[in-house]
Amino acid sequence: MHPEVIRDTPGTCDICGMKLEPAKKLGYVIDLPKHPVAPLLIPASSVLLTGKRAVVYVQREDSTDGAVSYDGREIELGPRAGNDYVVRSGLAEGELVVTSGAFKLDSELQIQAKPSMMSPEDGARPAQHHGAGATPSVPGASPASGPPHNASSGSAAAHSATSPGGTAVARKALEPVWTAYFSLHGALASDDARAASKAAVTLQAALKAVDTSLFSDADRATWKTLAERITKTSSAISSAPDLKRARAAFADLSATVIETETAFGHTGGNTYYALFCPMARKGKGAWWVQLRHDTRNPYLGQSMPSCGTVKQTYKSIR
Repeated sequence: MHPEVIRDTPGTCDICGMKLEPAKKLGYVIDLPKHPVAPLLIPASSVLLTGKRAVVYVQREDSTDGAVSYDGREIELGPRAGNDYVVRSGLAEGELVVTSGAFKLDSELQIQAKPSMMSPEDGARPAQHHGAGATPSVPGASPASGPPHNASSGSAAAHSATSPGGTAVARKALEPVWTAYFSLHGALASDDARAASKAAVTLQAALKAVDTSLFSDADRATWKTLAERITKTSSAISSAPDLKRARAAFADLSATVIETETAFGHTGGNTYYALFCPMARKGKGAWWVQLRHDTRNPYLGQSMPSCGTVKQTYKSIR
């Protein structure tokens, strides 16, 4: 599940604690041809990992300086090499891929009710995103490279999101919603079903208390759509008969919460962290948001609390 963890001797994974497997068994050791072809590399920061799928956003050939467009594309990855991934198929040398902000870009597509590349079960077609000039959703793009010495520079570390479009009034009004969400996350990470149900009820109350009369028309319309989805998933958690079903609903809730952060941002001074666990939902993977940088997995709880990686950071907006 975490091929970036490599050791010279047998041991356990630093992230999830599972026993390491021999590299040859997983297909990472092969007989090289006499005249090897240099692998195609892309920065690790450009890849959205969604369970067993790998997705990148690629700049379209018909893009111009005035209107840049990106297509979401599923690719096949090889092993990780430092800050890069080897690409086995799906990209050609020279194509431009988004190297930071791809996750935010995908979230914006969901807010606009457009197909997301991160939800293949919805039957979505590859998504397209159109921007004008230097689109703030896409801070950088980098070409897929050929030989390793020509690899584009990139980092696997998360990049801070650019400023959302929500108003300060909306950000302030949504603080109780975030507080309830984080309480729910903590309960699930601690395997406490009763506390999770209670936090979900508190979240529903926080949603009803949001005074949207102070919102701009655009903020009100965006929040209405998000609030309806948060209400539905939080209700499913409060009535869930067990942790398994509560966690399944929490995955949907977290996806909407991330869209909320993308749309409005947050205030309060704390940095929020969006994490992804590839082992959640029986290998499909799932996202969540937490206040701490160190992993507290709400899907695997105390059985595997550190499984998950920070993929995005969100700074507080004053």
